[in-house]
Amino acid sequence: MAFIFGWLIYAILVANYGKKATIHVALTDEWFQKRTMFMLIGWIGSLGAIVVGGGLFAIGMSNENGPLVMIGLVLGSIVLLVCSLLGIYGSRIVWADLITDQHIWVGGVCEPFLQQLPQWTGGRPH
Repeated sequence: MAFIFGWLIYAILVANYGKKATIHVALTDEWFQKRTMFMLIGWIGSLGAIVVGGGLFAIGMSNENGPLVMIGLVLGSIVLLVCSLLGIYGSRIVWADLITDQHIWVGGVCEPFLQQLPQWTGGRPH
């Protein structure tokens, strides 16, 4: 329970007191389609996992079939987790590695873009 409620408290604190930044990113049509596909996989796959897992669970419970109940729970949970993670991490473009009061360090930026920027000599705080 401490693990579950610890994460809940952490999420609430970050949502209220975490540093935020808005980053505007231009996308090519190829990357836009790729991002859209990952979002669809995340949403449709997650909803499908809930429907199929819940359906198998309900059928198993109504027939008092223990293995079918477990298959519904395990299969639904695994597919839900996989599709959710694919949707979250596959659709992100850039992400904040570190945010200070003056600067944002981002990940996911391609090397050709970085080569166009002036050399950064400010270092990175730890």
